[in-house]
Amino acid sequence: MAEPSQNRSPNTSLKNSRNHSSTRQSLQARATSLAISGTGIAIIAVVIGTILAGYFQFGDFSIASAIKAQQQNFVLWILDAMPFIFSFWGQRMSTMVAREADAIVSDQTEVLRAKAKAMEKRAAHSTAHDALTGLPNRIELNSLLLHGIEQSRHRAEKFALLVISIDRFKEINRTLGHSEGDQVLRQMVERLQQVAQYPMSLARVGGDEFAIIVPNIDDQKDVQTLVRRIKDTLHRPFTSGEFPLAIQVSIGAALYPDQGEEAELLTLYADLAMRSAKTSNDRFAFFDSTMAKPDTRQLKMVGELRKALENNLFTLHFQPKVQAQSRQLVSVEALTRWFHPELNQVPPEEFIPLTERTGLINELTYWVLYETLRQCAEWKNEYQRIIKVAINLSSQTLLDPELPDRVSAYLAIHNISANQLAVEVTETVIMADAARCLQVLNALTELGVEVSIDDFGTGYSSLAYLKQLPASEIKIDRSFVRDILTSDSDATIVRATIQLAHNFGLQVVAEGVESEDIAQQLQKWGCDILQGYHLARPLDPVELMAWLGKHETTHQAAFTAP
Repeated sequence: MAEPSQNRSPNTSLKNSRNHSSTRQSLQARATSLAISGTGIAIIAVVIGTILAGYFQFGDFSIASAIKAQQQNFVLWILDAMPFIFSFWGQRMSTMVAREADAIVSDQTEVLRAKAKAMEKRAAHSTAHDALTGLPNRIELNSLLLHGIEQSRHRAEKFALLVISIDRFKEINRTLGHSEGDQVLRQMVERLQQVAQYPMSLARVGGDEFAIIVPNIDDQKDVQTLVRRIKDTLHRPFTSGEFPLAIQVSIGAALYPDQGEEAELLTLYADLAMRSAKTSNDRFAFFDSTMAKPDTRQLKMVGELRKALENNLFTLHFQPKVQAQSRQLVSVEALTRWFHPELNQVPPEEFIPLTERTGLINELTYWVLYETLRQCAEWKNEYQRIIKVAINLSSQTLLDPELPDRVSAYLAIHNISANQLAVEVTETVIMADAARCLQVLNALTELGVEVSIDDFGTGYSSLAYLKQLPASEIKIDRSFVRDILTSDSDATIVRATIQLAHNFGLQVVAEGVESEDIAQQLQKWGCDILQGYHLARPLDPVELMAWLGKHETTHQAAFTAP
């Protein structure tokens, strides 16, 4: 996957070197200037002294008397040496000043290097750890699993992966508030850490989910013993404000190598076991073949996803969005495509959920972000087209504190303006952790990136959060749009949504526009932007340029870079 260099300016070292060289030369010049001045004064003193000595000895100011005085006066010999002494002193001073300057700069460089290393260490920790709890996140869990697999294979040992989900945690957030929910999570971590001590590894892998890697186990009994200890430590009521709060968890387990030898597969199986545990009496389950085991195609996908990321096997298509009135291009939405030689074309609705469940979604999203901006730069440089593009964000990526810095770095690498980029997030994604999602979205908008609320109306908190979100646009889900000509309820919902959004100062995009009749009806209701197969299907970069040329001819629109 393409990655940018570090976020610091590539000219920093050059500038520091130039500054040091300039300072060093300035100090040397001052020392040399003093030496030259001293030498000049000494020469003048020698000349005047010699002339005066000739006058006092021989009674005149002639050159001959001055020469005689030089030959006969020992004091003048000493005076003659002064210019050479000043010149030697100047050279020594210049050398000493240069050494002192080098020493000072060396010390400053060491300080700056130490600060840079500390900043890099903090950035690396932030990328791999959860901001609220300080625990390793899903990305780091995957790294820990890969290390655990390698170690266990070498030692011929078994290990277990547990996934722990807090039951009905969203209800706690909704009824008590996110601050109380955060407090419950911190208490949960404290208790789990009492049980999951070294060499076990504890991670937070979702809003209400944790994972534990349990190395060097003999059999399932070892895992069952640990699960009983976890349940015992969580049995005591939690503190939420002034009220005790009973917490129940569901726990799923998968074993290496019995049930899987790949990190993504173990993660998937432990997650399936946890979901199965939610319907069992004791809220615990090992993965087994009676569960909703993925079919052969899904198993193949899990094994191939990481290879596809590492070998750049994903591609991007872009679906145009046009103004409802003029049908001029407004922007495009980046959509990921994966063609596999054995699985053929894998639909996003198949592989995207798997990347989320196996912890690969952030890697995929950052690949999409980087490649999308690279493509924008290519359109700009080769076709003189400045095209605004939107990408979709999952809850895991939106909760990543590194996201704004990544966006800023990628924009800088490809020399793309922030207002050319938009991010699309669903209500469900935001509700995974509304408070922290809001922080990240605010940071993105401060960069100049626009925010669009995708699938608007399908969530359960639209009105409550709409006024808080830094959004400039909402997208009405295709499930409401497709039947507006035949369903009075859908027509009412769409019209009301358009009016509501306009009252909030937001633009409205209608997804799933499949006919001209639907497009014209939306236009009459005041919808701002249309997107759907009737207007254009998702296109690869070259196809998009061809479509745009034809579209411009038809609608007489110009999108040429100034």
